[in-house]
Amino acid sequence: MSESWIDQVVERNKSFESDHSSALADFNRNYRMYRGIPTRRRAENQSNTHIPEMLVEVEALATAVHEMVFSDQSGAKFFDVVGEGPEDIPRALVTKGVISKQLEVNEFETKTLPFFRMLILQGSYPVDIPWSLEYKSYWDKGARVRKPAFDSWDFEPFNILNFAFDDTVSDIEKGTWTQRVQDVNAMVARKMARAGVWEESAVKAALEEGMKRSTYWDQQRKDAGYLDSSKAAGMSVIHDWGVLDGPDYEPGEVYWSVCTRDGKPLKAPEINPYDHGENPFLMGKWIALPDEPYAMGVGHVNAKQQTEINDRRNFINDLLMASLYCMWLKRSDAGFNLPGGVMRFNPLKIIEADGVSEEFFRALRPDLAGLVPAMNLESADRETMRRNSGATSSLQAIATGITATESQSIQSEATRRVKAMVRAQVATLLKKFLYRVHALNTQFLDLPIVARITNEDGSSVYGEVSREDLLLQPDIRMKITTDLDFRPFKRRELLEMLQIFSQLEKNYPTRKFTPEPIIEELAATYGMNPRRFLTREGALEMETRRATMTPQVQQRALQEVMSESPAAQEVLAGAGV
Repeated sequence: MSESWIDQVVERNKSFESDHSSALADFNRNYRMYRGIPTRRRAENQSNTHIPEMLVEVEALATAVHEMVFSDQSGAKFFDVVGEGPEDIPRALVTKGVISKQLEVNEFETKTLPFFRMLILQGSYPVDIPWSLEYKSYWDKGARVRKPAFDSWDFEPFNILNFAFDDTVSDIEKGTWTQRVQDVNAMVARKMARAGVWEESAVKAALEEGMKRSTYWDQQRKDAGYLDSSKAAGMSVIHDWGVLDGPDYEPGEVYWSVCTRDGKPLKAPEINPYDHGENPFLMGKWIALPDEPYAMGVGHVNAKQQTEINDRRNFINDLLMASLYCMWLKRSDAGFNLPGGVMRFNPLKIIEADGVSEEFFRALRPDLAGLVPAMNLESADRETMRRNSGATSSLQAIATGITATESQSIQSEATRRVKAMVRAQVATLLKKFLYRVHALNTQFLDLPIVARITNEDGSSVYGEVSREDLLLQPDIRMKITTDLDFRPFKRRELLEMLQIFSQLEKNYPTRKFTPEPIIEELAATYGMNPRRFLTREGALEMETRRATMTPQVQQRALQEVMSESPAAQEVLAGAGV
């Protein structure tokens, strides 16, 4: 193997960690504050308390975002798949059914909650979307059988500290390279070699030389409060997806290569195996900044206030302890000595003495006048943090002593910010993710998958589908619930609108009014699927489609698509579509 590519890959990694040492230090600080690990060392006899305000705010925002994305009515998914015309409806429904089944099998909803946590905390957080083929071996009638156990895309969020990229652009998809640093042990390395992903001879050579971990990345994670794994056997591996310079490489072509961080090759460069032409990484951004490679998170905007809250609480604790367990002043000629020079605290013990005078023995108590102002400042800092992050007291359901109208107004403003952030994540990260997923399915989905295909009228049919049954160029449209906190208020508004429509129909009998959209929204606030009892008269295209393709025809077409695609076209043709 030529080593010219190794030099390029290793240099990219080392230059990145040098140029972004300040940003990596901020990520460390944010995570320590989230975990409640003190960022400052204090004297042994001083308070070292951490107030978990940042954790509380991140959890409030993460659960709100997660709820808005996944709490659609009647268990419906947060996306739709649409084709170019009525003839694409069966394949579009099949495509959505396959992706929905994969989301369930891959535990996507469960995996996204910790991802949202770290995204909101750090501002930027990467995710790997590879195609994985894993086998399971077992004994059957005395023979060892090896069958595929997992053949699908995966959703793998990984530590921002382990991600390097071309920082000359603000969007990693437009850069010339990206890298994921991963720690692996000998067992994983041998598994990758047996699977043919890494070169067996290269892995064997690396193991014989002794596995070496990256002290830099180990120290980064240790500083951030992660489990100290520096003494564990393993090696730091760089997965590089990028353009390579040299006569052996195509200009502008993305190559996938793997080597250890100390420059040992594990997999020679190969042209990007994914038909979508992109690297397998996406990076979510919370508060995106123009022309900046990293976004801002709660950790960045609230680090100063969190530090002040901790310092002030420790000051209060020290002040109270100094008052309760105060120092004492004893004259040298008092005529008595204390064992070890220390007075032991003994509650309710009665001490009798003759001729006691304050002049001989006096308590040195601190002035507590600053206690109340310090507590008030802590409350002010907490409120500042909540305003900065958007995780206001109302969003956290914390009683504030204000009126219901004021609370509703504050809550409305708070959730307006959260809604905007959710829409941004859905429009960028999640939508890109679904397009990546579909591209991977059309390229790699070899094993048939049993999926439930939900018709537009709410009926369902199960069947075995493959990649030949998928829509080639789908239009993926996102749909999320962003009004969860205001459903009672929205219901009242919708009911008032229905009353207005009813009055209008009485006053203007010759005019036609369509309250169906209002009824549909009202049903959604109760978590009901309006399609089960309401036929919405929408655009002309929808009316034409439903006129030419009844639910019975749709279901027949779906059944045929899942068995033989050409037959489905015959069904559609018979329906006049």
